[in-house]
Amino acid sequence: MAKPKYRSKFEQKIANYLDKIGIRYQYEPFSVPYEQPVRRYRCAACGTKAIVKERSYTPDFVLPDETWIEAKGRLTGADRVKMVAVKEAYPDQKICFLFMQDNYTTKNKTLRYTEWALKNGFPCAVSATGKVPADWLYPEEGDKHD
Repeated sequence: MAKPKYRSKFEQKIANYLDKIGIRYQYEPFSVPYEQPVRRYRCAACGTKAIVKERSYTPDFVLPDETWIEAKGRLTGADRVKMVAVKEAYPDQKICFLFMQDNYTTKNKTLRYTEWALKNGFPCAVSATGKVPADWLYPEEGDKHD
């Protein structure tokens, strides 16, 4: 089976790390539907205001225990809105963010990526090398592996 092409060098680093330590994973294996709130939207067909729009989300990596890992070099406002909506649609799903850097979410520098993630209930970590936290990989054993 051919290796998948990754959308970024950061995703490639994560895949290399998982391969190196022998963790099975799937890369973008499926998409799931969710509803996203829409601001200032009017239906072109009937003219009514729509409250939500049907969207789909594809997790970057899926681990054997069904944990989803979202790899982010840059976390835009649109990404933040999307991921909150995905979490609302799948409240029991473990969705973890692996950030390349812990940048600020806005120019006024009031909130960092990790602060936003934790505030919204997402486990998160920062690793420019693509190293995935052990407790995501071995949830039963914590950081016994490294």
